[in-house]
Amino acid sequence: MEYYGHSLSQSLSEAQSLATSFCGASRRHESIAILESLDRILVSALSTARSAINALSTINTCPDDVVGLILQHAAVNVEARFGLGFRWPFAPPCPTWELITLTHVCRHWRSLLLNLPLLWTHIDIGNPLAYRDLVSTFLQRSGAAPLKVYIKKPSLYYSLPGESESIETLLDALSPRIQELHVHRDALGLERPFPALEILTLESAGRLPAILFDGAAPQLRALTMIYIVSLPTNHFPSLTRLYVGNFAWLSHLYSSVTLSQLAVFLRGCNALEELAVYRMDFEVSTADDALPPVALGHLCRLSLGCTSAIVTGWFFDHIEASPAVAIRVFDLGPFHYHAALAVTYPPQLRTPTLLHLRQCFEPAVTIANSSSAVRFEYIPPSPNCGWGIFPWSSWPVSTVEELHIDHSSGEPEAGFHLLLDVLPSLSLLVYRGKLKPLIHLLGLLSASHGPPGPLCPALKTLHISLKADLSALHVLDDFAATRARSGFPLSEVIIEYSSRGALNNDLLPGLSLIKSVQCVR
Repeated sequence: MEYYGHSLSQSLSEAQSLATSFCGASRRHESIAILESLDRILVSALSTARSAINALSTINTCPDDVVGLILQHAAVNVEARFGLGFRWPFAPPCPTWELITLTHVCRHWRSLLLNLPLLWTHIDIGNPLAYRDLVSTFLQRSGAAPLKVYIKKPSLYYSLPGESESIETLLDALSPRIQELHVHRDALGLERPFPALEILTLESAGRLPAILFDGAAPQLRALTMIYIVSLPTNHFPSLTRLYVGNFAWLSHLYSSVTLSQLAVFLRGCNALEELAVYRMDFEVSTADDALPPVALGHLCRLSLGCTSAIVTGWFFDHIEASPAVAIRVFDLGPFHYHAALAVTYPPQLRTPTLLHLRQCFEPAVTIANSSSAVRFEYIPPSPNCGWGIFPWSSWPVSTVEELHIDHSSGEPEAGFHLLLDVLPSLSLLVYRGKLKPLIHLLGLLSASHGPPGPLCPALKTLHISLKADLSALHVLDDFAATRARSGFPLSEVIIEYSSRGALNNDLLPGLSLIKSVQCVR
């Protein structure tokens, strides 16, 4: 900064001197010469001032490694095409050709980018004929760093002449350096060894080779398979993450993989820690039930999305894992709803402790055991039917201790009464939503139902989160008093609110039960 200050001070001093001389000039050509000199000095001073502003900007005061990390996050966007209900962390990154543009922003960024080889490791060779120069530039700037290679689908319905051969040639040269490989074409380049490969994505409607990578992928730890119609016979002893699935609009087209084939494949992945299956319509036969169990002693998480009752039950019956494994069954929509009710619950979920109802874009229900991390998530057959459609009496909810309700509608839900009637162990009720449904809910919990007392006799804690006016919260007084008179008093009330003046305007009821009041903005 001292350099910029000295330079600007000197330039402005010279400009002031010239301005004084201009006022005293008596000849026209002398005045023009002074103005030209003044113009050169002021242009130079303006350039110096802009350089000083640029040098003082936040991005240029960051350490180089921090700027490099910012540029990396800006350039590499991850594709997430697994639906709203599921995220898989090993999805392929998007093309990073924009790094070339970033090298032309300024000299500082160019120098920084060219000295960070890890920024240039994502190579998109989906069309090597069209992007030959870019591929060459990225390979040169990546140095000897491990590569992330993306072989995307051709933009045309057919490949250009020589395109597949060019991809095969590149893979031959790069295979020892490839750490991630994302293949979105039909089984291209999968026969050669990949000794450094750790992450693999296969999105192919074609039949895979019986043996991938000539049997040599010893480091493979994450495998994603989409639209597959066959499974490889390899053993992957280092594999810890496996995703097998389709997308919603094409899931019915790819169903030639059998549960028997899946069992054989899983036996070769005995180090598996996470298994996710989404919209995979396996071929099912009567012989599948007789298959011996698959021992996955390291399995920590099992996720099943949009699977039928038969397939879901097969996983519960044939996967031998620790009782502590986290199980999530989700996106059970209209086509799976009635079948899902027939699923034999795993032992961990026969005594659930948590029930979560969501009414946002569509109603949904999650039933879980908080101590064992097992969850079932249902969506009713019709978006307009509400929660009353669920046959609560046939579900194992009598042990539920926590009920969470997210209710975006302003109208009461008709299914509340059916639900509360089968929750004798409920001790914590968490409500997030509008006031009118809350008043209806509290009314149900206050009403007398004979000698046993009100609904949910074990209820002790009420946690409310409202984004609306709190002026009608006096109903809490009546609710607490009614529960106390009936011999089932509350012990704690927690209120979250978004109205800044709620406390100052004395809008909150003066309940001694209110142990926590939180302003959430």
